[in-house]
Amino acid sequence: MYLEHELPTQLAQGITIFMLYPVVLLTLTFFCSATMSTLGGGVTCFLLLAVAIIGGFIEQSASILQSKNLISVGIISSLINPSDSVYRLAISTAGARLSQGIFYGFDPFGVAMAPSAWMAVYIVIYKVILLTLAYRSFSRRDF
Repeated sequence: MYLEHELPTQLAQGITIFMLYPVVLLTLTFFCSATMSTLGGGVTCFLLLAVAIIGGFIEQSASILQSKNLISVGIISSLINPSDSVYRLAISTAGARLSQGIFYGFDPFGVAMAPSAWMAVYIVIYKVILLTLAYRSFSRRDF
C-alpha cells in the first residue's frame, strides 16, 4: 500500500493500536449480550464504557496532580474496561508530540501518563477471556 510508505512508523503503529478500541468494546458487548437480557446488556456496556472514560480522565488528572490514590482508581477502572487504555496507548504510540497535547497531556488528545506494555498484554488476555466466557454462556442458552 502507498500509505505505509508515506506515514511515519509511529503513526501507523498508533492507528493499528487504535483499531483495537472497537474490538475491545465489541468483546465486552458480546459478553454482556450473551449473559444478560438485551436492555440489561446495553445498559451495562454503556456504564462500563462511562467508567472507563471517567477512570481514564481521573488517572490522567491524578498523574498531573501526582496523587497515587487517584492513579490507582484510574488503573482499577482500566482493569474493569481497558478501552480508555487502548485509546491512550494509541495516542502515546502515534507520536510524542501528538501525545503531549496542548495542555501537557491534560486534554482529550493528550496523554499525561501512557499505559505500560503490560496493559497491552492485559488487553489481549481480557479479550480472550471475555470471548471465551461469552461463547460458553451463549452455547448453554435455550432458544
